[in-house]
Parts: sequence; C-alpha cells; structure tokens
Amino acid sequence: MSSRSRAIALVVALAVLGATGFVLLGERLKADRNAAQQTAVIVSSQDIPPNTELNPLISAGVFRTVMVPNDTLVEGAVTDTDELAEQTTSALIFADEQIPTSRLGGVCGLPTSAFIAIRGNTYIRDPGRSVTLVPPDLSARLPDQATETHIRIGDASVWRETVQPGRVPTSVFVKFPDHVERWPQYACEGL
Repeated sequence: MSSRSRAIALVVALAVLGATGFVLLGERLKADRNAAQQTAVIVSSQDIPPNTELNPLISAGVFRTVMVPNDTLVEGAVTDTDELAEQTTSALIFADEQIPTSRLGGVCGLPTSAFIAIRGNTYIRDPGRSVTLVPPDLSARLPDQATETHIRIGDASVWRETVQPGRVPTSVFVKFPDHVERWPQYACEGL
C-alpha cells in the first residue's frame, strides 16, 4: 500500500472515530438532560391501608426509590424514606404510586392517632389528649343498646351508641377480642 493510500485510510479512520465520538457524546448529553428532568421518589411495593404505622414496613424493606418524569411528579411526593419514619398513614397508599405527604400523619396531621369516619362524623383515639378534651376510654363497657356498624379494624368491630333520631353519637365503641374502647367524636376538616 502506498503512502498516499495509507494517508487516505488514516484520514477516513479518524473521520469515522470522530463521528462515532460525536454521536456518543450527543447520546450522553441527551441521557444527562433526561436524567435532569426526573426526580427520585419513594414508592411502596404493596398497598398500605389507612392507620398503618410505617416503621415496621420501612424495616421490612417495603419501600424503594424510582425515577419519575418531573411533569408527572405528585405535589408533596416523598423523596426519602426518612420522611416516612415515625409516620402513620391517613389514607390508602397504593403499590407503586408516588406517596404524597398529605397521606401521612394520621388524622388531621396527628402523628399517632387512629380514627374512624362514619357518615361525615369523625371519632378519634387520642390517648394523649393532644386534640380532644375528652380522652378515649380504653377499658369501656359496650352499652346494651349499642348497634354494630359492620366496620372492621383488623380483628376489632365498631359499634355505635344508640341515640335519639336526628342526633349524632358522641362516641363509638371499638370492640377488640379482649377489651372495648370508647372513642370520642372529633371535628376535623377534610375527612
């Protein structure tokens, strides 16, 4: 091969390498731009019902990080599992969906309260009396005139006190296998 042929082959090889490098650089820049348009959020691998404490699920590895496009980012989406620590769900969280902070914190932003909403009335278990003037009675007796609501919380059933027509019960009774609790009514916006 002549020196001229070698020079042409070298120029062609360098042109091909340069074009390949340019294409690879363009792909890298495009990938970087797409990554910059995404946010890492936390999702659950399972459905989580309301009033569920999240610490055991964090320990069990139920949560993972996924990347979502910024134009589909949910307002207040959880971006770190530390945001879930010491939290209780206030609404159902579906598997593989972004978790908005509005679904955390128990009822009305309380971190550890349990609540029941029946026909627009909210009844709350607030042993520390952080929002209620009347504490729950954690060793109540189920009244003879109470009626079952057919609402279940795990192995407990919810009962309503019998009141005159047109009146709202001031509490509900939660009957567990080994005890009964009376939860007072609580006015809470947004439930």
